[in-house]
Amino acid sequence: MRRIVPAALAGLILALSPGAAMAQDKPSYPWLVALYANYGKFDASGVSSNGDQALAYLQMIYSRPRWGVGLTTSYGVTSYQPATGPDKFTLNGLTDSALTGYYRFQLGSVNLRAGVDVGLPTGKAAQDNDQLARTITDDVREDLLLLNGFGAGVNVAPHLASSFKAGPVTWGLGARYLFAGEYDPSSGISGDTYNPGDSFTLVASGLASLSRRDTLLVTLRYTTFGRDAMGGRDVFKNGDLMTVEARAVRTWSPPVTSSLVALYKRQEKNERLTARTMAAETGNSNGNTVEVFTETAWRLGGRFTLTGVAGYKTVAANAYVSDDPLFDGGRDKLYLEPGAIWRFGPRMYATGKLRYSRVSDKRDAYSPADATYSVFHLDAGMVYSF
Repeated sequence: MRRIVPAALAGLILALSPGAAMAQDKPSYPWLVALYANYGKFDASGVSSNGDQALAYLQMIYSRPRWGVGLTTSYGVTSYQPATGPDKFTLNGLTDSALTGYYRFQLGSVNLRAGVDVGLPTGKAAQDNDQLARTITDDVREDLLLLNGFGAGVNVAPHLASSFKAGPVTWGLGARYLFAGEYDPSSGISGDTYNPGDSFTLVASGLASLSRRDTLLVTLRYTTFGRDAMGGRDVFKNGDLMTVEARAVRTWSPPVTSSLVALYKRQEKNERLTARTMAAETGNSNGNTVEVFTETAWRLGGRFTLTGVAGYKTVAANAYVSDDPLFDGGRDKLYLEPGAIWRFGPRMYATGKLRYSRVSDKRDAYSPADATYSVFHLDAGMVYSF
């Protein structure tokens, strides 16, 4: 019953960081067009599960010194066999699109950015009964596929971000409110209109220059959720979510820059519909997440850049006993992502990346046994400015 926010909208929360709050004031070229493609595949040992997914993203941005607008849309083809049955889930088509607009201004020494993100229901929200029965609902899907929701309702998210510099530290503060629109998740059931609860996110950050080579960015995010309703009746409420992220950046030499990132995520108890009323869970069905990874970019000459990411993520078992339907044993993930960027000139560049991850998922109500997933992703992209 957890809501899936379209990736294009979720990524726009990055606008609340100090570095993004005031982008380059005079872009060389106002238009940017980006086309990305991804192919992903996973296979499991321990359970009978496998699948693949192909995605294509198109992004168009028009940016002036103080304002800008952007549109992101994508098309996906998904096919997989879940661990709970022999029949495959298949779905393809357009996903929801995201439209964003923003305006930047200053009040004294404070930089401000006000904007609104709109999720457009261009995707397929309603699925038939067979598709719903074969859908992977366990959180492990976050590490198997890039896209797990093809459609929802009209989502509107106004946001405000601010940043100001005090000595060696640039401070950031922002807020985002998501008005989540209702939609019909099932084409085979009448009267099941689903209305996700709204959400409110606060973001605070500090970017410190530690030395000529080193900087440190610390970001705190806190999100609270409203109640989800189905058929006009409250059925679920996500627990408040807190995320702490620390990013240390070092420039080893002019061509080589590395980042070390540590992230901690904790979510409070959810509320669920009991026989008569909404009530907090007896235990917490959400497991805490810890993730550590490093990123490196090494520029070779003027046009070619090698990139690399390596990391580890662990999700702890939740607070339920192993025979409870809400029990989740947690999972571990190791991943490696070599890549490259090739610049054709000041207006165009191409990107490529190969991602490999090994996900060890513990037995729970979804998976009848411990399972190990091998996951591959191949990314390619082209960006053109004019």
